[in-house]
Amino acid sequence: MPVNDTKEVLAVFDFDGTITSGDTLLPWLWHLSSPVEFFAGMTRCMPWLLAYGLGIVSNEKAKNQLLDTFLRGKSTRTVDQASQFFLNEVLPGLLRPAALDRIADHRAAGHTLVLISASPDLYVKPWGVSHSFHHVICSSIRRDSRRITGGLEGRNCYGEVKAARLRSLIPDLDACHIIAYGDSEGDRQLLDLADESHYKPFQ
Repeated sequence: MPVNDTKEVLAVFDFDGTITSGDTLLPWLWHLSSPVEFFAGMTRCMPWLLAYGLGIVSNEKAKNQLLDTFLRGKSTRTVDQASQFFLNEVLPGLLRPAALDRIADHRAAGHTLVLISASPDLYVKPWGVSHSFHHVICSSIRRDSRRITGGLEGRNCYGEVKAARLRSLIPDLDACHIIAYGDSEGDRQLLDLADESHYKPFQ
């Protein structure tokens, strides 16, 4: 994938809906819960999800409530084991082959690969590392050595937060040629930063 530019090339990929065929958060939560726990949790979160759908609360607040409801108090060992099962057995079936091919093209060209996602670090980060991404930027979950202690640790990596975190990672973005891939409103600011932006390229 040649780029006629002497600048460092950053290939920046969103995860959910871009590399994958759809959302991964709810499938991941399903594998962390029994069916009864999952539907009970979704029922408790429904007012927040409806409020988000109506524009009353932010994506961040609704997501924080969802994660807090499902994760708070779970042992880190249990969550890590379930996340590993999700990575090995479930996530491969959600990946878009064309997206994996494009990632491989950028890797072969020697470009710097950046994965940036609003989904949790508990599975996004190990997936990115296993696919040779140089940098993985994602939302983090509050935890200590034994338990998940809440929902989001810091901001949800969505919208303007994606662009801000990329700037924080690489302050001199003007020295780079940025090729960005995304599929949703949450990627708009990221795509606006790019020299080449690709919206829903693998669908």
